Parts: sequence; C-alpha cells; structure tokens
Amino acid sequence: MSWLRGLMRRLLLGRAMSRETDRNRAAADALDATLKEMLGK
Repeated sequence: MSWLRGLMRRLLLGRAMSRETDRNRAAADALDATLKEMLGK
C-alpha cells in the first residue's frame, strides 16, 4: 500500500500549494474524495 501513502503525501503537498492555483485545489479535492470512497469501502 506504499502507493497509497505516496498519493496521500502528494495530496497534502498539493493542498499546501493549492493556494497558487484553483485547478490544483480542485484536483486535490477530487483525489481526496476518491481516496475517502476507496478507504470507506
């Protein structure tokens, strides 16, 4: 599951830098929702 950890790390990093562009934030939110759905099941 190391790929999942890498994804979450990237997500957190993207969140920190997302203030530069709304597109990055939208992508991070979409990824977050997808991860939550995957982990919820």
